[in-house]
Amino acid sequence: MSLKDNSNLEWNPAPGARLPLARDGTALITSHSCGKGTQDDPRIIYISKTYQKFGATELDEFNQFARQLCKDLGFTHIWIREIFFTTQWSAAISGYQASLDLDDLETINNYKSWDSIQCNILNNVPQSISLIQPALEHLGVFTEFFRTKLVASLDTTFFWGGLGCLLQLIIDSEDPEVLQKVPGMMKQLILQAEAFNDFCDHTVNAENPIKEACFDMEVLYLDFHICCIRYLRGEGGDYGGRHPMQLIERRFISTKRDLKEGLDRVQRVVQSRPSRVQPPLGTSEVVVSPKFRCLMQPDSRSTRIFDRVEIFESLDQILASDNTRSSKSVALYGMGGVGKSTVASSYLARKYDEQAYDVLLWAHGEKSVSLRQSFTDIAWRLKLPGARSQDHGENLMLVQDWFQTTDSKWLIVYDNVNDANTLMPFWPSSSQGRVIITTRNRSLAFDPVSDGLEILPWDAQTGCDFLFFLLKNNIGRDLESETTSALALSKRLSGHALGLFHMAALIHDGEFSIQRFMTMYLKNPRRAHGDDTLSALWDYSFKSLEEDSLNLIGVLSYLEPDCITQDIFEGADGREFPDELEFCSDEFSTANAILIMLYDYSLMFSHHVLNLKDCFVEEVKASKTFLPSREFCALLSSCERFLSETNSMTELDALSAINWGALQKLGDVPQKSDLEVAILSHQAQAAESIGQPLKAIELNKRCYNIRLQEEPPNHKLLCFAANNLGYCHNTANLHEESEKWYETSKSHWNMVTKQLEEIHDRPARHIKNHARCLVYLGKYRQAKEMFDISIPRLMSEKPLNWAMLAYGLFAQASMNRRLHLFEVAEANFIEAQNIWIKGDQTRAHPFYAACLYKIGACCLDQGKVEAAIKHLRDSLEILKVHTTSRPVEHARSLFKLSESLLQDNMDTSHAESIKLRDEAESVLKSANSAIMTFDTESAYDDLSMKMHETSPLLTAARRRAAVGNRVLDAQITGSRNGVE
Repeated sequence: MSLKDNSNLEWNPAPGARLPLARDGTALITSHSCGKGTQDDPRIIYISKTYQKFGATELDEFNQFARQLCKDLGFTHIWIREIFFTTQWSAAISGYQASLDLDDLETINNYKSWDSIQCNILNNVPQSISLIQPALEHLGVFTEFFRTKLVASLDTTFFWGGLGCLLQLIIDSEDPEVLQKVPGMMKQLILQAEAFNDFCDHTVNAENPIKEACFDMEVLYLDFHICCIRYLRGEGGDYGGRHPMQLIERRFISTKRDLKEGLDRVQRVVQSRPSRVQPPLGTSEVVVSPKFRCLMQPDSRSTRIFDRVEIFESLDQILASDNTRSSKSVALYGMGGVGKSTVASSYLARKYDEQAYDVLLWAHGEKSVSLRQSFTDIAWRLKLPGARSQDHGENLMLVQDWFQTTDSKWLIVYDNVNDANTLMPFWPSSSQGRVIITTRNRSLAFDPVSDGLEILPWDAQTGCDFLFFLLKNNIGRDLESETTSALALSKRLSGHALGLFHMAALIHDGEFSIQRFMTMYLKNPRRAHGDDTLSALWDYSFKSLEEDSLNLIGVLSYLEPDCITQDIFEGADGREFPDELEFCSDEFSTANAILIMLYDYSLMFSHHVLNLKDCFVEEVKASKTFLPSREFCALLSSCERFLSETNSMTELDALSAINWGALQKLGDVPQKSDLEVAILSHQAQAAESIGQPLKAIELNKRCYNIRLQEEPPNHKLLCFAANNLGYCHNTANLHEESEKWYETSKSHWNMVTKQLEEIHDRPARHIKNHARCLVYLGKYRQAKEMFDISIPRLMSEKPLNWAMLAYGLFAQASMNRRLHLFEVAEANFIEAQNIWIKGDQTRAHPFYAACLYKIGACCLDQGKVEAAIKHLRDSLEILKVHTTSRPVEHARSLFKLSESLLQDNMDTSHAESIKLRDEAESVLKSANSAIMTFDTESAYDDLSMKMHETSPLLTAARRRAAVGNRVLDAQITGSRNGVE
C-alpha cells in the first residue's frame, strides 16, 4: 500500500499554510501535474503533515520517506533537505513554546533580533555578562548563516527571544553562582559557533553536510537556552528538588559534547575538499577560538639576539612534539645577567612567528606576589570569563582550568625563579603543554622540570663580537685599536652579556669610540669595579647627564626624596581640563579614580619593598655595624599590612620576622612600642592563618602585655587586644579560656565608656565573636541572644561591613546545625555565602570554600545527596589552591564527599568514595599522627583551624565595605589578627 492510501492523513490544506521558497525563488516542490511551482499546492502541505505524523526525526529516514511519497504523488523534483529543515525547526519551536510559562513567552516576544538584545539588555550589565558580548557577536554571525544559507529566510525570532529571556534571568538572579557560572558556560558553547564561522567564511554554496551540522548546532543552542530558563524557573516540581545549577551543568556537558561532534563533521567535510574550503590553522574547540593567538613577553626585552642558535635548536629538541600529549619542560640556568631571560623571550617571539604555538605566556617567577599578578595578567589576556584584576586566587584557578581543558598548543615561561616551593602552586596542573623556566638555581633543572640547559658567559672573542654587533655605528676609524679595546673590555667583563650590553649603551649614548671609553674605564679600576664588575654602570649612567640636570636631580632628591605634594593633583577653581582629565575637576570623581588605582600601585611597590628587605638581609650579613632606620621598619610594617590584606601569609610571616629583628637593633626610638605591637600582630595573624593558633596566642599575649604596661592604660586598645586573644583561643579549641578573654575584653570596654562618661555599645563584631565561643561551649541560649543583637547591628552598619556580617551568619548557621535545625542552617550558610560573594566577589577565598562545604553537609543531613555532592565538589575545587596552607580542611571535604558518594546510586560512586576516604585519612594522619579516629566529621573539625573565620579582616580592609573601620584600625596600631 502506498503512503497516499493512508486514511489517517488529511489531504486538505490548512488556511494560509505556506512553505518557503528556495533561494532562487522557485517553489520547494515542483508539481508535474500542475505544470508549475506553487507554495499552496495541497500536495506540498500534505507532505509536511504526512512527515509530521510519520514521525521521522533523522534526515536519512525522511529522505527515504519523501522519495516514496513524491513518487506516489507524481512529483519530479524535491528539495528534501529544505523541507526537513523547515518542518523540523517549526516543530522544535512549537515544542519549546509549549514548555514555557506565559511570562517567559511574553519576555521572549520582546526580543526579535540580535540588535534588540544589544539595545535592551547589554547596557550596564554585570561583568560576567559583558565579557561574553564578543562571543555573542560570533553567535550572531552563525545564526545569520543558519537563517540565509539553509532555507530562504528561516525565522530566528524565537531563537533570539529565548537568548534574551535567559540573559535577563541571569542578570536578575539572586544566586551568585548563576551569575558567575552560566555566562561562562554560554561562552564555551558559543566558541563552537565561532569555529564554525571560521571554517565556512569562504563557502559561497555550503555543502549539504555543513548545512545539516549548522541546523543541528542551532537547535542545540536553542535547546540549552530554553532548558536553562526552565531550570532557573524551577516550576512544576519536575526536577526532584535538585539545584538548578546542577541541572544546567549536566545539560551544558551534553550540549558541549554534541556541538563538538557537529563541528567535527564540518571539519571533516572541509578537509576532504581542500580545493573548495580550506580549514583554518590551529583550530581549538574548547576555550580559545580557532584564530585566537596570544604572545606575552616582558615589558623590557631586547629585540636583537646574538649567537643563540645552538640554544634555540636544543630547546626545539627538548620541547619537540611527539605522538603523546604529555607535558615537557626545561630550565635555562646560569649566573645572573648571562642572557637567560633574553633567550626565553626571543624564543617565544620566534615560535610565535613560526606559528608553532597558539598561545605563548610569560610569568614573573621571583616571588609569590609577582606570580599571582602574572596569572591575573594571563587570565585577562586569555579573556577568561570571571577574571578580575584584584582576585588573584580566582584567576589562578581559571588559568589552571584553562591549562587542563584547552586544545590550543601553549608554552609558558616562568622567568627568574628562585626556588621550587614558590613555583609549585603555579605549576600547570595539565598533562600537556610546554614550560620553560629561567633560574640561577641549578637544582631546578632536575625538579620540577625534566631537562636543563646551562647558559654560560661568552668567551672573550665572542663577547668582542657581541660589542661590535651592538655598536655598528660607533666603531672608530682605527679598526685594529677598536678591536683590541673591545677584546680587552670583553675580558674585563668576563664575557658577561648584561655587562657588555650596558657598556655598549654607555658608549653609544656618549658617542665614544670603544678605545676612548676603555681609557676612561681603566683610569680607576678599583673604584669602577667595587665588589663586582657591574657596579660602575650607575656612575657612568649619571656621567651622561648635563650639569644642570644633575643639580636639579640633587635638589629634588634632597628636598622631597619620597613624596610629591598633593597640590600638584588638585585643580584650582575655574581651571579647565582636557576631556581625559575632566574627572579631576570634581573631588568625588578624583577620589574614586585614586581609590581604584591604589590597589595596583600598592601591588607594584610591594615588590620593591620585598626586594629592599632582601637587600637589607644581605647587607646585615656583610656588615655587623650596619643598622636600619625607624623609617625602614615603618615601611616594612606598611607592606606587612598590604600582604595581610591580600592573603599573602607566607610572605607576611617572613617579612614580619625580619622586621622584628631589624626593630630590635634600633634601641630606644619614638613610638617603638607601636611598631612592636604592629609587627607582633601581623606575625600572629600569619601564624593563625597557616594553622599555628598556639603561636598566635603567644604573640597576641605579648601585644596585650605591651599595652598593659603603658601609662595611663589605653582601655580601648586593651579591649581589642583581649578580643584577639579570645578569638585565637576559640580557634585553638580552648573555649573556656576564650570565654575568659572575651569577658576581659568586655570589662575594658566598660572602662572606656566610664572614662568617656557616655554609654557606647560594645562593638557588634566583638559580640558576634563572643557568641561564636559560646556555641562551642554548648551555651546555645546565650549565644542566640548575642546573635540576635550583633547580626541586626552588623546589617545596619554604614558602610556595610559585609565580611563581619558573613562571619556572623556563618557562626549562627553552625549553631543551628548543632541544634539539628538543618534547613535553617542551610539557609544561614547560603545567606553568608551570598553576602560574601556580593561584597568580595571572589570564589577563591577559603571562607567561600567553607560555605560550600557546610551547605553540602547540611544537604546531606537532609538526605539531598545530589546537591550535597555538587557543593562538596565545588568546595574541593577551591581548596586545591590552598592545599599547602589548609591540609586539614582539604581532608575534611574529601571525607564528607566520600560519605555523600556512599549514598549515591551511581555505579562509580562507591569506588570513588573509598579512594577519597583513604586520601582524607592520609592527610589527617600526616597532620597529627596521634589521631586514631577517622570516621567522623568531628575528628576533622577538631583539627580544623576554623578556616571560615581565620583572620576575619584578612581581605576586608582593602575593600570599600570596610573603609569605615580604617580609622579604628589605625588607632589600634596593627592589632588586626582575629577580629581586629
